[in-house]
Amino acid sequence: MREIILARIDDRLLHGQVVVKWIPHLEADVVIIVDDELDNNPFLKKVTLTAAPKTIDIKVTSVDNFSECFKNVKGRILLIAKIPQVFENLINQGVEIKRIVLGGMGSGDNRKNLYRNIHVSTEEMASLIKLADTAEVDIQIIPDDKPRNILKI
Repeated sequence: MREIILARIDDRLLHGQVVVKWIPHLEADVVIIVDDELDNNPFLKKVTLTAAPKTIDIKVTSVDNFSECFKNVKGRILLIAKIPQVFENLINQGVEIKRIVLGGMGSGDNRKNLYRNIHVSTEEMASLIKLADTAEVDIQIIPDDKPRNILKI
């Protein structure tokens, strides 16, 4: 059996909050990081995979190669991407994503503060609103936080 239990938007990808809080909370078997840049950088990909806990299967893939990666995994899956457009693209390809949470999205040029440490560009906000048509989209930094639906912020 294969099930995407959560999709997380976090520009840090795999880090302490994900490893210590989200993976155990979700009882995830597999983490799939969907990031073209990371997938195309063998050194950073190796560092990411080496730093990951040995108790969980971690995959790194590009958006274009996601379906090939996805069909080769089983169990409870946590997806992670840096920007919402990645999940919008996957949904447009027919991938079923029921719930998306926003973690960290740092500040930068053309980004405005949405909530605490979450900053979005106009394009990212438009993507989040589109995603909310087909998935529950919440801000939830860690599992202990109360989810805040982005359409209500």
